Amino acid sequence: KQWYQRRVRVNELEKLYEDKIKIARRSFKTQLADACKKIAGDYKRYYAKLLALETGQSGSILQDLKDTISKQAKMLKIQEQNLSALRSQLADAETRINVDAALTYEDSDDGLKADTPPPPPEPDFLSN
Repeated sequence: KQWYQRRVRVNELEKLYEDKIKIARRSFKTQLADACKKIAGDYKRYYAKLLALETGQSGSILQDLKDTISKQAKMLKIQEQNLSALRSQLADAETRINVDAALTYEDSDDGLKADTPPPPPEPDFLSN
């Protein structure tokens, strides 16, 4: 019976020890992940500043690139709108040219002779 009680107590201590080890490992992993994130952030900031000093640029290069892309996207949108307006003007001009050409063709003697039959002769009673 005494042996059984000692074994139970040893098992309890082993379980407590394993729980404490799990907690310590989890805590260590969390601290390691936080440290890695901090080092990565410091690394990025340091080399961004270094690159800015070497190239003579101020501010974040990434932000400058984003600004440039944004400006180019706005310009592209404006140019697409201008292109659309010019296309509609071209279509209107082509329509007017086609209508004018058709009217000119109908007004000309060649167009009239080709499309319409000759007028009928005048009746005799109108001559008097």
